[in-house]
Amino acid sequence: FPVTIGVSKYMSWQLLYDMDGWEEDMDFMLLQLAIMGTMFKKTFYDPHCEKVKSELVDPRELTINYFAKNMNEFQTISEHWFLYKREVIERQRSGVFLDIELGEPSMAAFEGVSYVPADTDDVPYFLVEQHCWLDLDDDDLEEPYIVTFERTSGKVLSIYPRYFPEDIKVRKGKIVSIKPCSQYTRFSFIPNPESKIYSLGFGHLLGPINESVNTIVNQLVDAGTLSNLQSGFI
Repeated sequence: FPVTIGVSKYMSWQLLYDMDGWEEDMDFMLLQLAIMGTMFKKTFYDPHCEKVKSELVDPRELTINYFAKNMNEFQTISEHWFLYKREVIERQRSGVFLDIELGEPSMAAFEGVSYVPADTDDVPYFLVEQHCWLDLDDDDLEEPYIVTFERTSGKVLSIYPRYFPEDIKVRKGKIVSIKPCSQYTRFSFIPNPESKIYSLGFGHLLGPINESVNTIVNQLVDAGTLSNLQSGFI
């Protein structure tokens, strides 16, 4: 019992004080959740900062199979990163990324993306972090890994396993399965009637009604303007 209290106090301190912006992210997430219906949080150990982080992930920055029913059924999930050249060099020198030449970042990397960085004078690198399955040891069994690469050049910056030794299930000397560690937590507002990964929010329910109200108001204003307009034909 005392150990449980100690762990609880440590985790409370970790969330409220050690994790930068955790409380603000949660407040913003709850506000966005009611509008968008689905939000994601990523909890992981950051080797660059050397501490555990819990960050809010915009659904637009996360690519996941729409037909998955939960976060454990996906084959590949990709998160978009925007890191400036200084941040990439810091991670290369600290050993988090491979020390390879990426060239200068350009806005061409953001083609086909619905959102771009606001500061176009200092363009960041467009990195993609994929949580996927790869067979790197050629044993005909794919293992869960985290691969980070630069979008324009396709150069791989890092590959990390996303499982622990105790997650490996062995039978008769052979690996049967590996349970991956999931870093993403999905928050749902109104469950999707199609039982899919993305849920519904007030934005989906009220959007068509708002469009109808706007159209009616515009028509009433136009009708009043025409009826009060002193004009005619000569």
